[in-house]
Amino acid sequence: PDVDIYPAQLNMAYTYRLGGVPDDMLRFGSWNEELAEQWLDDADFVLLEHAKREGTFATTFSRYSDQYEKIATTPPVLHCRPDTEVHVYQRVQE
Repeated sequence: PDVDIYPAQLNMAYTYRLGGVPDDMLRFGSWNEELAEQWLDDADFVLLEHAKREGTFATTFSRYSDQYEKIATTPPVLHCRPDTEVHVYQRVQE
């Protein structure tokens, strides 16, 4: 009941935009670097597809990686593509 999901990030690269006003990005279902940083400041968990471990969000996440620990890796989501495993990170408790 207390879970907040950022829908724009579910489509990752398809909804990423350079620049922009964060409120406008959210209203139109997009995201940018500023929103990624806000989300990572707020998130208790981060799910990152193996194939997406490079690129815009992965670069941003790498700056926050000391705040998270990997707790699981799923089997490939698509059995025909081994690079579709999902890495699950949880915020490190202080």
